[in-house]
Formats: sequence, structure tokens, C-alpha cells
Amino acid sequence: NENFVKLHEELASTDNRIGFARQPFNDSVSWYNAATEMVPSMWVARLTGFESKEFFELSETERENAEEAPQVAFQ
Repeated sequence: NENFVKLHEELASTDNRIGFARQPFNDSVSWYNAATEMVPSMWVARLTGFESKEFFELSETERENAEEAPQVAFQ
């Protein structure tokens, strides 16, 4: 069915957009973490309370749920 193909393409496109958005975020976190660990910005970061940040990653439960296909009812 043509509508099913369009739905499949849209879901794949959405998944790709999420992946592409995650990469710049993790790159920014990497840059930020490196900046807070280099002298002299390390001293300023410690004095003002800046700490290392976590990368965006899915937990094991989220990863398992992401692999499960959502239930879609066609009428």
C-alpha cells in the first residue's frame, strides 16, 4: 500500500534526523568536557561549579524498547 510505504519512509527519516541531531550534541559535550579539563579554563570551571557532562546515550531499557516495533492499527 502506498500509505504504508510513506509511513515507513517517514519513520526512517525521523530516526535519521534524531541520529544526526545526537551527533552534534555529543560533539559539543566532548568539547565542553575537554575545555573544563584544560588549564587555565579548568581553574575557572572548578571555581564556578562547572562539571563534566554526560553524552547522550540510550540506557539498556531504552535500547530494548527502541528495537521493538510500535503497534500501529490500520483501519
